[in-house]
Amino acid sequence: MTNVAKVYLGLGTNLGDRLKFLQFGIDSLAREPGQKVCRCSPVYETTPWGVTDQPLYLNAVILIESNSAPMELLKIVKRIEMNAGRSMQAKPWAERELDIDILVFEGVEMQTEDLRLPHGRLLERRFVLQPLSDLVSGLIIPPAYISVQAALRACGDTGEVRLINEALRI
Repeated sequence: MTNVAKVYLGLGTNLGDRLKFLQFGIDSLAREPGQKVCRCSPVYETTPWGVTDQPLYLNAVILIESNSAPMELLKIVKRIEMNAGRSMQAKPWAERELDIDILVFEGVEMQTEDLRLPHGRLLERRFVLQPLSDLVSGLIIPPAYISVQAALRACGDTGEVRLINEALRI
C-alpha cells in the first residue's frame, strides 16, 4: 500500500451476539482493499454512554493501516455497520449491532458535518480511552496535545469499563 496512514478505530456493540458483531467488524475491514488490520485491544464490557437505559456494550479499539482518505474510510465503515444490521435512522447513542468510529487518523485534523478528526468526544469517553491506551498509551491527541494515558487519567467519565476474558482475531 502507498500513502499508508495509521488509523485507530473504536468498535462497539450492545445487541445480539456482541463478540460476533465485533469480529464481523474486524473481518469486514480486513477484506476491504487498502485496509490492513494490525492490532486489536482487549475487549471491555462497558456501561452505555449518552442514553443509559439499554444493554451493556462490548468495546474494543483496533489499529489499521489505511491508504484511504478519511472520507473514503468513513464510507467503508458506514457500509460495514449497515451490513451488520445497523439502521442509519436510529437516534444518536441508541442500541446497535455494530458501531465503528474513526478515533484518530494519523496526521489528520479536520471537521466536517460528517466527520471530525480526532473524534470529537474521544477525550470524554473512558470506554474508548481504556482500550486505546492498551494499544498506544503515548499517542498524542490533537488539538489538546495530550497523551492517551494522560487523557485516561483526566477523564471525568465514571462509567464502568470492565476487562473481559475474550479475544478477537485479526
